[in-house]
Amino acid sequence: MATLHRLAGQLLSDLIDRNYFYLFDMESFFTAKALNMCIPGGPKFEPLYRDMEKGDEDWNEFNDINKLIIRSPLRTEYRIAFPHLYNNRPRKVRLCIYHTPMIMYIKTEDPDLPAFYYDPLIHPITTTNKERREKKVHEEEEEDDFFLPEGVEPLLKDTQLYTDTTAAGISLLFAPRPFNMRSGRMRRAEDIPLVSEWYKEHCPPSYPVKVRVSYQKLLKCFVLNELHHRPPKAQKKKHLFRSLQATKFFQTTELDWAEAWTSSL
Repeated sequence: MATLHRLAGQLLSDLIDRNYFYLFDMESFFTAKALNMCIPGGPKFEPLYRDMEKGDEDWNEFNDINKLIIRSPLRTEYRIAFPHLYNNRPRKVRLCIYHTPMIMYIKTEDPDLPAFYYDPLIHPITTTNKERREKKVHEEEEEDDFFLPEGVEPLLKDTQLYTDTTAAGISLLFAPRPFNMRSGRMRRAEDIPLVSEWYKEHCPPSYPVKVRVSYQKLLKCFVLNELHHRPPKAQKKKHLFRSLQATKFFQTTELDWAEAWTSSL
């Protein structure tokens, strides 16, 4: 599996941080469709409810003393991220994940590197000499030096830190589907979408208009397919002999061993 993942590296996306897809994931698209809005760079849907613009003239935000009137227009990102706060009638909206833990994994290009090494992309924070306002240094009290007794060794001293397959295992841990799965439903190789993650990302604004429109159309078809998808129904296990027994052409009976022996003579 690690070899297949390495060979498919030219087709797969390098984005593994889910924070990149904030307000650009499936829940955000569902909320944008329910609120009849368009995420910047995302697809535009037909209105789910036709009565979004129709307001009750007898009771609206202008004659209600219990409401706060906001004169400045609200951004689309605010209304999608917090639909119950910035919308009047949030219906069939979904809450998206605000933040996921930061991923510190850095993909290596050289397979000969060890599993654990110091990557130059990580810049340490340099220390600076600053005078503290309160110095808690007790010069009078001198602490005695502490020494470990002889024969004390660190834990797991003889255990190997990593093996030849550790780096491959770590890469599979952060790999996209289906490379991060050990088991599952068997599928044909041509049915596994390896490049479907490309159009789910933000289209660079420097691309031509026709490319950005293609991105939006692919995203729209993907969201609609996910929206109309229904889980498969549980199929009952069929037994051939029970099905044949239920018909009038097949019958069963019970015979004793002695009766069966005499009937066979």
